[in-house]
Amino acid sequence: MKADQRPLDISGMDGMDGMDGMDGMDGMDGMTGPRSRSRGQACCPPPGPPVLSVPLPGWHEIFTTLDGKPPPNLIAGTSFPDGAWDPSLKTSAISAALMLPGNWEKKCDPGKPDYGERALFADAQALIVYRMDPVLNSAVRRDEIMAQAQTFVPYWANLLSCSTGYHPATWSMMLLAIHVGGQIALHYKLKYKRARPVQLWTAIAPSIRTPGHPSYPSGHALQAHLVAECVKGVVPAMAPAADALATRIALNRELAGVHYPSDTAASKRIVPAAHELLRTLPAFRAIEEDARHEWAGAMAMQPPPFPVPVPEVGTPPPPSAI
Repeated sequence: MKADQRPLDISGMDGMDGMDGMDGMDGMDGMTGPRSRSRGQACCPPPGPPVLSVPLPGWHEIFTTLDGKPPPNLIAGTSFPDGAWDPSLKTSAISAALMLPGNWEKKCDPGKPDYGERALFADAQALIVYRMDPVLNSAVRRDEIMAQAQTFVPYWANLLSCSTGYHPATWSMMLLAIHVGGQIALHYKLKYKRARPVQLWTAIAPSIRTPGHPSYPSGHALQAHLVAECVKGVVPAMAPAADALATRIALNRELAGVHYPSDTAASKRIVPAAHELLRTLPAFRAIEEDARHEWAGAMAMQPPPFPVPVPEVGTPPPPSAI
């Protein structure tokens, strides 16, 4: 870090909320819970797209304390309802086809989701296991998930020490990757129309509002891993940290119950082709080169060891997904 570094300026971030995780596209989706009502008034539906699912107190416990009764069945064979799309995101999904010229639509295509019984069961089981893990459901992690549901831009800005006033080319490169990744994700969401987890199994009980667009692929995962790929090409010393942040952002969407693990895997398959697509643009390559100059001289060093608490005898090892 340079000695003359200015304080991080994030004043220009507010406008990114609708772009960011264009699954921070969730910031755009306009989905709100039922309005409060006063005595004698009917409950009016909120403006904007229909609400597919909202977090409800006690919902998860309903399906984990059934007194020996079986939980509800998985409902296979359904797709994301057209009427639940956020209109602004659907128009973006339609126009996204314009930015995938020639054979790029085919190069970036992650392929159709696996709707086989074994694959669906594995996805649903993973989400339930996540919800039962106390470490993955800590208060701090829940706050992180809520924050990233709106925008994950500040997480990358902190990691890369970038803003409009410091490392501006790095900032621009990050925003481009987020925007392009979001457009590509929307294109394939419209193509495959995969149902959200709560449509497959109500017992999943998402901890945040279900976004107003289909599940596959994960927009957060695609955008985060595309940013990481761009960062690795500019400052290789940041590769481990960039990969760790991208993985965490993607996993948080699964922990929230709004994406399947296979959504994340599909997004990661798209990233190499999406990065190649970005690098066909002369303007992007120019920003990339400017960002490289901003990081000239950066090198990797081993950090000092963190204090590691000694676990009590019999304490199980933490899950590998943390």
